[in-house]
Amino acid sequence: MRAGLLASVRESPNAIDALSPREARLQCWKGMGMDSSIDFSGILVFIALLWIVQAIAVGAIANQRRRNPLAWALLAIVTSPFVAAILLVAAPIDKRPRVECLNCGEMVITDAKVCHFCGKQSGD
Repeated sequence: MRAGLLASVRESPNAIDALSPREARLQCWKGMGMDSSIDFSGILVFIALLWIVQAIAVGAIANQRRRNPLAWALLAIVTSPFVAAILLVAAPIDKRPRVECLNCGEMVITDAKVCHFCGKQSGD
């Protein structure tokens, strides 16, 4: 592969000197079969998918800690999954006991007088 470049240098030894260093490098890469343009689209797709998977993981952790998973996942997408995870871990866990609402079936705090999902009074 380098033979093509060497042959061109032998034919006109001053031709390579007339090129800028960047052009000489590009010509050398082409002579070795390497392309000067690198396709970063695959790398960007991988980074985007990794970012989304990490945001979903932050949402799952938020759900385990009784926080809104969609809001935390969106926060992770907008800011950074690492920043959102640190904020989530720093936030206190909601440890209040919960019972199932008799009207809508959602889990509500035991001391609640009214279900904040359906708006009806709890059946104490």
